[in-house]
Amino acid sequence: MLRKLVAVSAALLIGLSGCGSGGDDEEPSSGPVKLRFLSLAWQKDSLAANRELVDKWNAEHSDIQIEYVQGDWNSVHDQLLTSFEGGDAPDIFQYESASIGEFAKQGYLADLSGLLSDGFKSEISQGIWDTVTVDGKVVGAPFLLESQVVLANKKLLDAAGVTVPAAGQAWTWDEFQANAQKLTKGGTFGVAWALKSPTNRVMNLSLNFDGKFFYTDGGKTEVRVGDAEKEIPRRIHDMIYVSKTASPDAVGMGGTDPLPGFFAGKYAMLPGGVFLRQQMVEQAPAGFEWVTLPPIKGNTASQAANPQTLSISEDSAAKKQAAQFIEYFLNPAN
Repeated sequence: MLRKLVAVSAALLIGLSGCGSGGDDEEPSSGPVKLRFLSLAWQKDSLAANRELVDKWNAEHSDIQIEYVQGDWNSVHDQLLTSFEGGDAPDIFQYESASIGEFAKQGYLADLSGLLSDGFKSEISQGIWDTVTVDGKVVGAPFLLESQVVLANKKLLDAAGVTVPAAGQAWTWDEFQANAQKLTKGGTFGVAWALKSPTNRVMNLSLNFDGKFFYTDGGKTEVRVGDAEKEIPRRIHDMIYVSKTASPDAVGMGGTDPLPGFFAGKYAMLPGGVFLRQQMVEQAPAGFEWVTLPPIKGNTASQAANPQTLSISEDSAAKKQAAQFIEYFLNPAN
């Protein structure tokens, strides 16, 4: 099964420690080892932090030099596939657990089991390691879990008499939909669902109603779409076309595309990944009041773990050194 889902209820930045690494790669005959690192950082602060870490590593490790390569989430899959097939893949690359399985199945990813130190591995729970394990091989180092949250325009909530739920008292889906109705008035929609790339979000939120999509029986995995899997698509559909509390124009937008409309008061609530909070900090106009609402609850508040990952290409000639860099890069002490 290429996509393994583990229930979690909040965004987690995995705390990591240690810089040791195993492995038996042959040492180069002379000169520094040169590795290419494909990063998908895109937020202003993340870009700066990633480049700073690479520069810091290079200054401290004259024998192992990292070339920083900037990638893009929208094109990275095709970029990696082309580089794997052409024999020119980056030594280290960032991606996500839900997407690296197919590359592992084709033999493009190194098994990190013997390359990462025991201390490093012990800092991450087994359930999270399971999301990056394919056919018994660990094919990525997980480092960031992102939950789905709801951002809201505080002034619009106050004007409609909608109270921000306290921590630990998240709205149910029924309450969320009822409040979206209260917030829909004039030129304002209660919600903007940005669903240009809907798979991860829908599968993630479907766990609220025990929708799994992938079921394994007798060693065989198949896709099943029952009532539980249909619940989230049905609710989103009804908000757009029945109650008309969600903007139909937002459906074709990407994750951050609705922000201008959100700032302008066109949408009162914006469901999305927790990463949107950083965009709010960077882009929200002066005086704009916003809040982050707790994840919505169905039968449960469970969501899926799809951690971002760092992997090593099987063709890399310096896997041991690449693993050392991964541990360094993910160590918060740096």
